Amino acid sequence: MASSYIWLTLSIIAYGLWAFFPKLAVQQTNVAFAMLCQGIGNLTIGAVMIFFQGKRIEFSLSGASFAYLMGMCGGLGTLFFMKSMENSQLPLSIVTVVSAAYPVVTTALAVLFLGEKLSLNMLLGVVFAIMAAAFFSQGH
Repeated sequence: MASSYIWLTLSIIAYGLWAFFPKLAVQQTNVAFAMLCQGIGNLTIGAVMIFFQGKRIEFSLSGASFAYLMGMCGGLGTLFFMKSMENSQLPLSIVTVVSAAYPVVTTALAVLFLGEKLSLNMLLGVVFAIMAAAFFSQGH
């Protein structure tokens, strides 16, 4: 269980950096080239994982299909995220916090399609996430 929290902490740091670097990228180049470079970065991580994993690739058509959809949705999310910063008057802090409300969509999909149940605390967390994004974007 403790290792899960270590991975989660590393994920938060990586996503924090992921949300920071696009602002710098779109100030120096166009979104299309930034997206291409991000794709190369993703491929690099995948290649390193395969190399150090030491296992053969376990191919599954359904698994590959969902992973492909994950890549497409992640790519679109990144594209829209970068476009929201390109020539924008919105501060990075607002763009990042508002776009970080995506777990609301994920939670709704998990409830609808995976049969996951929400406790009252979890439901309140979703409501507070929506409220946080709304409050954070006010006044700009």
